Amino acid sequence: MPRFCMAAPKVRQSPYSTPIHSLARSIRYAMARRGFLTELETARRDAEEKSIELDTLNRQKTLLFSIIAHDLRNPFQAILGLSDVLGRAVADKDPSAVERRAQGIREAAGQAHALMESLFTWASLQMDVVHVSLDDVDLEGVARETMAGAADAVTDKGLILKSECQGLQVRAHRDMLAAVLRNLVSNAVKFTLPRGTITVSAHRRGERVVVEVADTGVGMPPNKIDDLFKFDRRTTTIGTAGERGSGLGLLLCRDLVERQGGSLTVRSVVDKGTTFRLELPAVPLHAESDATLTEGGPGPGSPG
Repeated sequence: MPRFCMAAPKVRQSPYSTPIHSLARSIRYAMARRGFLTELETARRDAEEKSIELDTLNRQKTLLFSIIAHDLRNPFQAILGLSDVLGRAVADKDPSAVERRAQGIREAAGQAHALMESLFTWASLQMDVVHVSLDDVDLEGVARETMAGAADAVTDKGLILKSECQGLQVRAHRDMLAAVLRNLVSNAVKFTLPRGTITVSAHRRGERVVVEVADTGVGMPPNKIDDLFKFDRRTTTIGTAGERGSGLGLLLCRDLVERQGGSLTVRSVVDKGTTFRLELPAVPLHAESDATLTEGGPGPGSPG
């Protein structure tokens, strides 16, 4: 009797179970996992940066309230106290006492006003509400105005103030540049002893103009320089004639310079003096030449 053998049915292999497809699946998984980990790391870094920014803002807010509560209150307390004394001096018909008290009130009011102006400017910068448009600015003219504004303080202290900024122009916001120079010169006056010298100088270096405000004052130690532009390390130092400040002036100077595309640095030696250096974009040389010809009238060969 013939014997029949039945062949086993062939099992159809899935196209997704081949080694190639398994490898492709593993690669896709690895790529998805790597993408997920990258996004997770980016999110972690963003969260850390936001946390640092929030912490900085909270510290600034606390310090701002401290300035308002302490630094701003003191001048008004002085004004109130001096007003009472002034009233008694008027009643006693004491002209010299009246003059002294009136001068004290003026100084206290000036200190309060300067502090409020600094606070307003600083707050405006932090909120980005200050519009900065750069123009060609005559550095010599701004320096001359700065020296004129500081003339009384320089004379009262017996100081020498010099300017060496002839013929230079910078790309800057004129009012901001003037505010920076005023603050730096005022700071130099504050920490320079009688018969000392303050020099505002400038020179061109490539596409930048380097402006220096140097004094022969009391100078600063290295640890003081390190904290000079840190808001949370803000300190006030009494000047050589008892002048007081808010500690905000140099912070404002740095912010104002940086918003004009510049930089502000400082070097100082105790008992030798301090030099603040700010670098700003220079006006292109051909533009300066054109401006000089315009101011000086027609050049050679020009129609008269």
